[in-house]
Amino acid sequence: MVSQTKVIENLCDKNVESVVETFRDDNFYKVKIISPCPKIQLFAKKIEEMKWDTKQIYELSIYNIWLIAKSFGVKPFCPIPTAVMNAIWLEAGLIAESVALSTTTKFNLSKGEATKLELELPICGYSATITAESTPAKKVKIKIEIPCPDVNKYLAGIENRPIRELEDCDQIYRLSKITDEKTCYIPVAVCIAYAIQSKKLEAKEGGTIVEITMSKS
Repeated sequence: MVSQTKVIENLCDKNVESVVETFRDDNFYKVKIISPCPKIQLFAKKIEEMKWDTKQIYELSIYNIWLIAKSFGVKPFCPIPTAVMNAIWLEAGLIAESVALSTTTKFNLSKGEATKLELELPICGYSATITAESTPAKKVKIKIEIPCPDVNKYLAGIENRPIRELEDCDQIYRLSKITDEKTCYIPVAVCIAYAIQSKKLEAKEGGTIVEITMSKS
């Protein structure tokens, strides 16, 4: 069996489609990534050399995957590293197939003085709102609204640390390591909201800017 996570995003360009495939090889799980992005292609080569057993998957976090992606120039607002974690967990049976295979995860953007992302997160059963607002000190303040208790463990850490530079987004992935959620899309969504609000990323259009679907074959 192969678990597939398809990501269509309108961040770096319009309707960029990438596919993450995860499969079991003997007692290990491996990943293959197909993407038109040159940086993701470099990241993919490294990821394809790696393998994890079930115990290692439990110990793996989005932060671990993000650090690998970062070393190849992948930006913190890229959803592919998080999609890798989701694909691994789906293939390992740690995400309910009944939900994952019949739903779509969406990031919906509205832009005014503040950047607002409405997230549809059917895999965990939550929806979320992330608002990024500019401060007089030329930083971006983040507000996250979600009823998830795991995300709320690190809410204060993010909301009390306005972001000045794109590199500061590291803290978002670092803080997410303290939650029990290994596959959460909130960290990357925060990075997207910050990057758009700070004009480090120009969203090509509003509406659904990231759409993620999962399947098995």
